[in-house]
Amino acid sequence: MRIQRPRRIGEQEALARELKTELLRLIRRRLGRPLPFGSADQWQSLYRLVELSAPGYSVKTKARSASQIDRRASMLSGPFYTSPAFPAPMDVSGRPMFPILQLDLNDAAAAIQQPLGDGLLQLWHGVADASTSIRVVPLLAAYQDEPSPFVWNASPDATPIALPGDWNTDPCGDAVHEIVELVASGFECQGSSIQAIYDCMEPEKLDWLGTLLTLFQEKAKRHRGGLQSEIRLFGAFYPIQYDSADVGLPCLMSMQWYASGGAQLFYELRKGEVTAFDFRSCPR
Repeated sequence: MRIQRPRRIGEQEALARELKTELLRLIRRRLGRPLPFGSADQWQSLYRLVELSAPGYSVKTKARSASQIDRRASMLSGPFYTSPAFPAPMDVSGRPMFPILQLDLNDAAAAIQQPLGDGLLQLWHGVADASTSIRVVPLLAAYQDEPSPFVWNASPDATPIALPGDWNTDPCGDAVHEIVELVASGFECQGSSIQAIYDCMEPEKLDWLGTLLTLFQEKAKRHRGGLQSEIRLFGAFYPIQYDSADVGLPCLMSMQWYASGGAQLFYELRKGEVTAFDFRSCPR
């Protein structure tokens, strides 16, 4: 998978990182001590929003036939790698779950230069309920064992999956979207949430804080919402029913959900290792 980072994007990321580092230092000094996640303290929420700001990537795909695509490739809603040891997960009705995303974590790690694990991350969604399945298939297992046949038949009585209208709903068809390139889109922050918290901090507003936050939001891209059906990796997501401070985890993937909602896949990093993944969606 190719990774593109234009020079101007690299310069923007470097400046935003410097501002982020200084903001975190000053807010941490103001906090005096770290507070546990979930605290109602506005300073803690502000710290989380700045801390979870990060470079983002847009995803470029290429349409391929399901019969020709490498089953181990990163792709959207296609014939994911399955085997006797890793069969397609089932929902509560006993139907195979619908494949949403398969991502080679090594490629994702190369984009952000951070260890994310070794394997194929798979996200599946139930067709009879709102359940999801997240798993990582080790690359060694994926290359040692040949993939088993991938069969998908849409059931007429199944509940529609909350996907955008232009999403590929035929994982075995001729329009499977293989992820072939990640393009750096710049350092991103949740500007609306940052500004909302700062505006509510009376009488604790500080001139230095307002000046730095304004500069940070000018230099970091602010998500303003709108219909974004494409998959995006890392960066910030547009907050609808929750924001980064509410989740407390870095964002791995974001996408449109329903007509104008959003969905995200988060990851938990402890001592330099990914320990868990979490999927959240917010239809509206």
